[in-house]
Amino acid sequence: VQEQKIHLNYRWFSVTGLRVNISKVNKFDLNKIKLWNWDDAELPRFDESTHCEIGKWAIFKETNDNSDVFFVLEPQVIPEQYYDRNTSDYRIRFRYEKQTIVEGGQQQDRNVLIQYAFSDDPNEQQQLFASYYNRVVTMPRVTRIREMLPDKLGSKLLLRTLFTHRIDTQILDEKVCQLIESIWIESIGDLNKMLSVPPESITLKTIIEAEATLLELRSTNAPVAAHRFYSLIPHQPQYYVDLVKNRRILIEKIDLCQMLRDMLTVNELTNWNIKAPIEAKYRALKCPSET
Repeated sequence: VQEQKIHLNYRWFSVTGLRVNISKVNKFDLNKIKLWNWDDAELPRFDESTHCEIGKWAIFKETNDNSDVFFVLEPQVIPEQYYDRNTSDYRIRFRYEKQTIVEGGQQQDRNVLIQYAFSDDPNEQQQLFASYYNRVVTMPRVTRIREMLPDKLGSKLLLRTLFTHRIDTQILDEKVCQLIESIWIESIGDLNKMLSVPPESITLKTIIEAEATLLELRSTNAPVAAHRFYSLIPHQPQYYVDLVKNRRILIEKIDLCQMLRDMLTVNELTNWNIKAPIEAKYRALKCPSET
């Protein structure tokens, strides 16, 4: 019933800050939408590294005698409050991947096609998604899959989304729990060592402002932006680094903000208890682990 709703009676395309009633929009000539190969030198900019979300996704597998073919459909959206014309040419990107895996003894041959379509119109992107969905779902020997994807398939954004969904129902092995505890304790210790204020005193609003400041710094190289970041996320003197001249550290500070976000999420559930529920810590790490 759910799949029928998606490709037969699909009327709503929902993303944070984006909700469109398809019954009230005009139809587009999808043949006129430009498709870009992933390695095109003129590929439009689209910053998926911060705050980008998956609007919808569908994963299919075609089973043949000597090969498997995977199809992955992903409309990706940058929420309006995070959209920056300096780093992205469009707010919405449709990602299509077709990957053929041919079995050959102990080796696998992969043939990968990744294409993108860009737009600022959610109606156009929704219709493009529906068109691809209908085209693939009606092919012979094709089934829709919902589990974690094979290695090197799908975008990092989709893999994170699937992982978050997976851990809601996963039973953690004891060895995995021990590893998570070790990583968590070490991470909190590193933050306490680096920052000049308790990590739990930093609010979500401050983290969002700091992230926006880092994005501004990345596009403008303005020293005033670096100073503003350190005023928002105070560091111990020995950890002050010139973010204008050191781009690698700039990326690390973006990761730091994400870590603070994740820990804040756990904080809301556990009051920053070192002995917080292991499931909450596992979710915050966003890294699948198995034994």
